[in-house]
Amino acid sequence: MKNLFKVLIMSILCFQGLAQSKMDMGANEIKINRPLTIDQNNFNALSIFAPLNTTSNFNFSEGGIFKGGFQRVDNLLSFYFEGGIYFNFGFPIIGTGITQTGVYTDGIFQSKEMRFTTTNTVQLKPVFADRNGKLVVDNIATNHYQSYNFTAVQAQDWDDQLRKGSGFAWFNTTNAPKTMYLPVNLPDGVKVTNVRMFVNDNSASNISFAFNRNSHLSNAFTTIATAQSSANVTSVFSINDNASEVIDNFNNSYYVNISSVGNWTGNTLQFHSLVISYQYQ
Repeated sequence: MKNLFKVLIMSILCFQGLAQSKMDMGANEIKINRPLTIDQNNFNALSIFAPLNTTSNFNFSEGGIFKGGFQRVDNLLSFYFEGGIYFNFGFPIIGTGITQTGVYTDGIFQSKEMRFTTTNTVQLKPVFADRNGKLVVDNIATNHYQSYNFTAVQAQDWDDQLRKGSGFAWFNTTNAPKTMYLPVNLPDGVKVTNVRMFVNDNSASNISFAFNRNSHLSNAFTTIATAQSSANVTSVFSINDNASEVIDNFNNSYYVNISSVGNWTGNTLQFHSLVISYQYQ
C-alpha cells in the first residue's frame, strides 16, 4: 500500500506536466508483466499523458484481483481502492499547482486529524455526519435548537408550591408573584439568535421570561432576551424575543427567569416549554 501511494502521488505530478518522459498508450491497453520499479531518488515516474476532455485510467491488481487505481476525467482526478473507498481531487489550469476541491468516501475513512480552512482563522467550523453517514461542514447560517420542557424548571424559593404535570408547571398559590428558574446549557462559542417560550395564560396576570447571563468572576447579571404575554387564551401559545449573544461558558453561566407579571394565579398561568435558537460561528 505504501508503494501504491508513491505511484499515485507521482502520477498526480505527471498529470500536471512535471515529468520529463511520457508514454502514449493511445486507445490500446498496455500490460506490464514484470515488476515496475519507481526510482524515487532520481524522481523518475511512469507518465500518462492525455488531452483535456478525455478519460484516462491506471489500475493496480494483484493476482488478477483489482486493488486500486486512479481515473482522470477532464480536470478531476479520482483515487479508488478495493472496498469502495475513493478520493476526488480537482485540478485548476495546468501549470498553476494542484487545488483540492473535494474528498469523498463510500467506505471507511480514518484520520488522526482533519483540518478545514476558513476565512476566519480563529474559529473552526464543526463537522457533522448526516443521516447518510457523510461528513459535512456546518453552514454558519443554519439554526440549531435547544429545547426545555416543564420538568426542567425549579422554584426560586424552597417553600413555593411548585406543581408539575400534564405538560405544564405552575405555582399553586394565587396571592403573590412567583418565579421559576430554568438552567441553560449551550455549546461554547455559538450565537443565540432567538428565545421562544410556550405558555398557557388564561388569567388576569401575565407571564414573562428573561434569558440572563451571569458572570463567574463579578457575579454581574445581564438580560439577553425578554418577553411577556399579553392575551388571555385557553390554549398554548408562544412569546419570543430575538438575541445576538455569543455563548462564553468560560466566563459566564446562563439561565432563564420565568415569572408572573402580577400574582401567579394557580393553574390558569402555566409554563409549558422553551426553545433557544442558535448558530455556529
